[in-house]
Amino acid sequence: PPSEITLAELLHKYNYKSAVIGKWHLGAADFALPTNRGFDYQYGFYEAFTLYAPENTPGIVSTHVKHDYMDQHQWETASGRCGNCAILRNCCERQEEDKYLTNVLTDEAIKFVDSNKSNPFFLYLPYNAPHAPLQVTQKYYDQYSFIKDPVKRTYAAMIKSLDDQVGRLLDHVDSLGLAENTIIIFLSDNGGAVYNGTTDNAPYRGGKLTNFEGGIKVPFMMEWKGKIKPGTVYRNPVISLDVFCTVASVIGIKLPTDRKYDGVNLVPYVNGENTSVPHPALYWRSDFNIAIRKGDWKLIVNEYDGERLLYNLAQDSTEHHNLYWERPDLADSLRTDIADWERELVLPLWPRVVNYVYKDDLGKYVFAF
Repeated sequence: PPSEITLAELLHKYNYKSAVIGKWHLGAADFALPTNRGFDYQYGFYEAFTLYAPENTPGIVSTHVKHDYMDQHQWETASGRCGNCAILRNCCERQEEDKYLTNVLTDEAIKFVDSNKSNPFFLYLPYNAPHAPLQVTQKYYDQYSFIKDPVKRTYAAMIKSLDDQVGRLLDHVDSLGLAENTIIIFLSDNGGAVYNGTTDNAPYRGGKLTNFEGGIKVPFMMEWKGKIKPGTVYRNPVISLDVFCTVASVIGIKLPTDRKYDGVNLVPYVNGENTSVPHPALYWRSDFNIAIRKGDWKLIVNEYDGERLLYNLAQDSTEHHNLYWERPDLADSLRTDIADWERELVLPLWPRVVNYVYKDDLGKYVFAF
């Protein structure tokens, strides 16, 4: 809602030029459009997905996932790149793009950096790769001939393509001499989607849409030459909510005092200047699914079917041993923490869409989506 402050809106007041290039997925109503939320430039689409190239484009491999409802829905919705799957520039100029979209988004990002290299800028580059529909250039598909499953082969090729494009952008930032004055953050929004057969998240259980570690333990990398020591590995739990406060803090922005901020500035923690933990606890909620991570302990609560799962992640990172009935005292304490956290929240603004059923060797679990 407009009452929330985006990073682009915050930086706009400090004369930063901001761009979002790629997947928006935060609404297509007028008030929600990127150019109405602080961004000076936008290129991309509003849906969760779109085609990487028209399906019959020469040199493009398109792979369908058989017997997967979401795959069928995504291909039908994205066909023709219409509606919220259309490629738009500055929210209203429709673009007819035949090149592979991951490459195009990098091209756009490089152009934006070039045009603002002498000024403060903020680039939000949410690639859609490797989100379905599954498409990749023949060049990358050919590199993975040793993978016999065409779904997994396409997915692996899409990740390699993405990796090379990220490298191309970072090399360009270096070539312009901007690396020491630019903080770069790379992270995923969720674990791999196990439901469409593209991947698993081994050794962790679950994946996208679940509260198991395979769903919420994701890559998170930062680079800031001269400010963050290369090769540093930080092991205390952090969260994507920290990006907002990290950026505001390193720039020296005073945040409005009319609200609570869930994130922290990660730089002092990563550099060892602050030896406490960034977050005493982290929380997740999606409708009837709730989870808390506090220290080494993690509690997953399902209010739909009464499931209660308690794990010691230091001893059982793969979440195979449910200790709920062995430590009811600890489970009750964590449940109290969740209740205290929930009292600070606003009511959900929209309902769940469907119930997602995840199955593995240890059981069947329902998650809200």
